[in-house]
Amino acid sequence: MRKNLLITLFVLAATTINAQWKSDTLSVARNAIPMGVFANKIVFGSTSGNAWDVFDFNTNSHSTGIFSISRASIKFTQAGHNAYFAGGKYGPYTDPLYTKNIDVYNDSLNTWSVLNLSLERIVGGAGTVGSNVLFAGGIGRGFGGPVYIYNRVDIFNTNTGVRTTASLSKARDNIAVGTAANKIVFAGGWFWDIYYNMVQTNAIDIYDDATGLWSNASLSVKREGIAVATLGNKILFAGGTAYTNTTKIYTNVDIYDAVANTWTVSYMPNARSYATAVTVGSKAYFAGGAKKVNAIDVYDAGTNSWSQLFMPVALKGFSATAAGDKIYFAGGYDRRNFISGLVQVYNTVTGTWAIEQLSQPRYGVSAVAKGSTIFFAGGIKAPYSTITYSNMIDIFQPLPMAVKANASQALQNETFGIYPNPAKDVVYIKTGNTLLQNATIKIVNSAGQTVLYKSQTGNLLDISALQNGLYLMHIINNGKTASAKLLIAH
Repeated sequence: MRKNLLITLFVLAATTINAQWKSDTLSVARNAIPMGVFANKIVFGSTSGNAWDVFDFNTNSHSTGIFSISRASIKFTQAGHNAYFAGGKYGPYTDPLYTKNIDVYNDSLNTWSVLNLSLERIVGGAGTVGSNVLFAGGIGRGFGGPVYIYNRVDIFNTNTGVRTTASLSKARDNIAVGTAANKIVFAGGWFWDIYYNMVQTNAIDIYDDATGLWSNASLSVKREGIAVATLGNKILFAGGTAYTNTTKIYTNVDIYDAVANTWTVSYMPNARSYATAVTVGSKAYFAGGAKKVNAIDVYDAGTNSWSQLFMPVALKGFSATAAGDKIYFAGGYDRRNFISGLVQVYNTVTGTWAIEQLSQPRYGVSAVAKGSTIFFAGGIKAPYSTITYSNMIDIFQPLPMAVKANASQALQNETFGIYPNPAKDVVYIKTGNTLLQNATIKIVNSAGQTVLYKSQTGNLLDISALQNGLYLMHIINNGKTASAKLLIAH
């Protein structure tokens, strides 16, 4: 136990060199947390339950409370000074009830209020365009009645407070939503056939906020679980899945130009479903939801081309968000269900990776950027068999460039970082240099035998051939030698 503790302390100390970390806690542990970001506040909501938390940066205060009704499957969107937590279900799992309630937080007034949908339901897709907030489709029922798939769209005008309704061309749930220019697009999803089988659809409904008119289109293939990214006037609807005799996962990417009102089809390198999408500059990055778990598909809008890059450590169940020119992939678990606390940071300008560490290993972390500061909230901290939620909020603030330079210089005389530790198949070596060039790696077992000796270029080291145990790892880089303990547990 003492050896493991020393290793943990070493890892945490090493990660603070190039960044400042702070931690806070939520009032209630939870997962899949929608977060509304305002000028001076962040509201942490819930997709299941009734808890909310508000952080006020002006007063440095933290307030908590509960929604109007505790329920699951809440949909979130944000517009102006308001954050909307809409619809959902409650009661017995086998015979649930549905709600019309929309809990609304206003950051300027620091108040909560309740609006109502026109139908009790789980909302199929939610989004904001101009001054309008739209809640489209979904599944639900009135009290004691049959369960329906709806085509209803509730439209709330944030300026006037007036609600109007419209209809989708196809009643459906699990709809992908994207907004660009003055248009909002509702794409794909699923509906029931006459035998109550779930069937995917290629239906697209487009609402033009400038004219108040609706139009229709079709995806290249019928699917749900679509990732959405917006680049300027273009919306990318990427990947997805359909369930027929077998599960089909797609590489299709339907691209909508909201100004030209045109559709094109492209194909990403890897088939994905329920992927994570992040945009930086003119590029969209799609990660997760694929068999190649560390592969990231990159679409360049300037060249209309695709490329791939790879995360240093292959994980599933991670979150992703971008701040400035960096993308942060936080938490996750590997193929053996080992939960990770890594934050893998990709610099889109230099094309290099760095590693940071959450205060608590977990997956399903929610992440959002406020300026250059990143908030990693909640998640799941125990394996599937005994799911336990986290109440941790890790706050990451990169240090100014001058401080980074001093920290990197100091690192030349300190031990290097190894992540993860304990490790399984690969480790990421963090040093004062961005990339190792012709370094010498030597790993010695507890009996004093050298089990690995090699020249190393790059910071990712394959250790899959080594047996379980405690090792001492030495590195010679730029004439300097450093050592650290490494625990391998396959």
